[in-house]
Amino acid sequence: MTATVDQPPIVLDHVRFGYTATPVVEGVSLTVESGDFLGIVGPNGSGKSTLLDLMLGLRAPDWGEVRLFGEQATEFGDGTRIGYVPQDAAAVPEQMPLTVREVVEMGRYPHRTVGRFSRTDTAAIEEAIEAVDVGDITNRRISTLSGGQRQRVFIARALAAEADLLALDEPTVGIDAESVESFYELLSTLHDSGLTICLIEHDLGAVTRYATEVACIDTQLYFHGDSADLLATDALADAYGTEQRLIRQNA
Repeated sequence: MTATVDQPPIVLDHVRFGYTATPVVEGVSLTVESGDFLGIVGPNGSGKSTLLDLMLGLRAPDWGEVRLFGEQATEFGDGTRIGYVPQDAAAVPEQMPLTVREVVEMGRYPHRTVGRFSRTDTAAIEEAIEAVDVGDITNRRISTLSGGQRQRVFIARALAAEADLLALDEPTVGIDAESVESFYELLSTLHDSGLTICLIEHDLGAVTRYATEVACIDTQLYFHGDSADLLATDALADAYGTEQRLIRQNA
């Protein structure tokens, strides 16, 4: 089946997956609509990263179906539509020689024909650099940057590819509080521009402040819906096994 622009970015239908006979994800059904900002929350070992892998077609479900933009996720062929920032993206080797600009340019490789970047490629690269506000460090090596700066650069790479879906796995781990706030303001701006975002986040307050939708998981899905409605349910207590105290940040 050929993906079309009006297909939801992600659809999961009764998905089950386990590394052994014991399921890590079981019976999960949800749809991520175009323009959603979905925060995936749950305790450690709850299956959050596995769920994101399934969503992106990086793993095949043992049972059920996952579709990306209308296609079978594991067979989805247009990687330029997906920008993926894995959990360890900010932990690059100290000797990595690439500059910020070179990393962002990698996002245009699938679009580039033989030879130099076209004017369209160059414009997309410059717009991505400007969007994440790293224009003043484009000549610095990625290995010399802070964790927050590196995350911005990897997001710029996804934007340069003109991705329709941005997926991030705990992107703020190891980033200082001030950089976290700035990082989420960036995600909010990108979401306002129409980008669909899925991220795993351990900070429940950040998720309920910035995400429009929340999926709360501990193997099974305990809640999926408007982030404002999460606190009116028992989902957090059920998933975490204890009463969760959620402190909402001031907008």
